[in-house]
Amino acid sequence: MQNALSPSLKALIADQLLRHSDKDVKVAVASCISEITRITAPEAPYDDDQMKVCRIFLPQFMNALDYYHALYRKNQ
Repeated sequence: MQNALSPSLKALIADQLLRHSDKDVKVAVASCISEITRITAPEAPYDDDQMKVCRIFLPQFMNALDYYHALYRKNQ
């Protein structure tokens, strides 16, 4: 499983995605990381150093998700 997911795992923690300015990209990356973590449980998909990078950007991802939830509620 890890070998099949390896290219995606590496791509998702690339600086270009983690620091992307578009909120759509941030939401998509957060969703993908979440799904890969779910699929690979109880094994961690990333090593400790990579998880630290994800934790740094998690608040940004959460802000992007909050933004989209607000838009969804507004359009209801």
